Amino acid sequence: MAQSHRHDQRNSYHSKPARRVESSQKNSHIAAQQRIVEAVEPIVVQSGLFLEGIKVGRGGVRTVVRIVVDLPSGPGGVTSDQLAEVSRKISRELDEHDDIVAGAYTLEVSTPGAERELREPRHFSREQGHTISVKLKDGNQLSGTVTGFFGDSVELQEGETRSRIALEDIERARSVVRLQDELGEA
Repeated sequence: MAQSHRHDQRNSYHSKPARRVESSQKNSHIAAQQRIVEAVEPIVVQSGLFLEGIKVGRGGVRTVVRIVVDLPSGPGGVTSDQLAEVSRKISRELDEHDDIVAGAYTLEVSTPGAERELREPRHFSREQGHTISVKLKDGNQLSGTVTGFFGDSVELQEGETRSRIALEDIERARSVVRLQDELGEA
């Protein structure tokens, strides 16, 4: 039994430094993320886009840098040409400054995607003309086409009914992709 007790002590002793290493790695990723934001945000803005987010992680032995860009506001989408151009500019910037990302890395530049969570007012402005699904704080759920955005509220049309919903009343919202059939009907 004494051996078991010592084994437990050793495990708890050894797990503490591992937590410090994990914490150190997390702080290192946060610092790297901040350096990347400072380097790429001006490039993204000059390209007429909005820096939605950056994540830095590991992919095997390489660092993986994931950058998400979008249009700043309003309806429409980032074109493949815009995405390719901003990706080239970001890659060039990161390659020219070795101190931004240490060692070998993989760069992934993308848009938020077709079905995305809507958290900020500008996300709702981007969905005009598109279908979204909304869960309200009172538990009600709605789905409809965004027909208007007013800064602090969004207007949805569900069939013949239009509803204006205050953003503060929304618990969760997500864009919804509706595929059309051969006749053009959803």
